[in-house]
Amino acid sequence: MDIKQQLNLILDNLASKSEEELQTISKKYLEPSWEYCKRSETAFVTIDNKARKYKLLSYDFYPCYRLLRIKEGNPMQLTFKLNGEGHRIWNEAIGEFYDNYCKVFAYPSKHYTNINHSMRVFKIHSIFITTQLTPIITAFCKENRVPF
Repeated sequence: MDIKQQLNLILDNLASKSEEELQTISKKYLEPSWEYCKRSETAFVTIDNKARKYKLLSYDFYPCYRLLRIKEGNPMQLTFKLNGEGHRIWNEAIGEFYDNYCKVFAYPSKHYTNINHSMRVFKIHSIFITTQLTPIITAFCKENRVPF
């Protein structure tokens, strides 16, 4: 299954959930820490909890690339990076996903935000999308990474 199909499956699953089911998922959610994601080489997907009706989801690929600290005090170094074609494929797939999300859920265009590694969604959908998006981003990065 390619990345576009996986992202469309999130929308299909989200559309089939009732508000009660989404509330239950929200109660069980624990936001991951950067350190955990780095150790497990998992994508870091967070939710801006300041907003009330709309939430900004941000995702970071870097923990999937195995960050290494050379010496204390020095910055981190990446072991892997996304291959050249991977960036194009990802940007195209996530752009299409967000456009479809906005159409399916009648998201107001004045709140439309799909910027570099972030997107704004309805609060009720934020945790479901986050939990579904994390393994997809992680798998995509690991499948398309090359040595740095």
